[in-house]
Amino acid sequence: MQEKLFPEITARDITDRADLNRATFYLHYNNVFDLLEELEEEAVSEFARMLEETPILENSTWESVLIGKICDYIAENQDLCRCLFLNPHSDCFTEKLTEIMKRKGQEIRKERGLERDSRQTDYIRHFISCGAMGMVKRWLAEGMPLSKAEMMDLTEKIMHPIFQLLFVA
Repeated sequence: MQEKLFPEITARDITDRADLNRATFYLHYNNVFDLLEELEEEAVSEFARMLEETPILENSTWESVLIGKICDYIAENQDLCRCLFLNPHSDCFTEKLTEIMKRKGQEIRKERGLERDSRQTDYIRHFISCGAMGMVKRWLAEGMPLSKAEMMDLTEKIMHPIFQLLFVA
């Protein structure tokens, strides 16, 4: 995916690179799009796990912890993340991540007993998820010129006031 546009990748390309025969590939996948979907689902599951495992407590540093986990994952899986986040054929991937972030925002508000969601809270959640996604995409597209620590610091500076709007009564 770093060398070719996704629609140009064939099962033969994959099996030649992986030193497998095509029958083995087709035993597990119907086509290359099935393989892409599996890669996306694994990454989405990992991001969802990070969100679920991070305790979201009032007056805590949960934002830093979560941003750190996400930056660690991206840094450790740069090639995969670059392919998934920057692949125009992985739109479903970024949409799924956006939905996970929005749902988590709804859960946090509900746990904190904040008023029912309004149109404004929908817009704030959308802004948070799309802004975070945009930052990650740019970081990956530029070859991660900011260190992980710099990216975490910048993200936290931007997101903290927005999280306060959403999660503080």
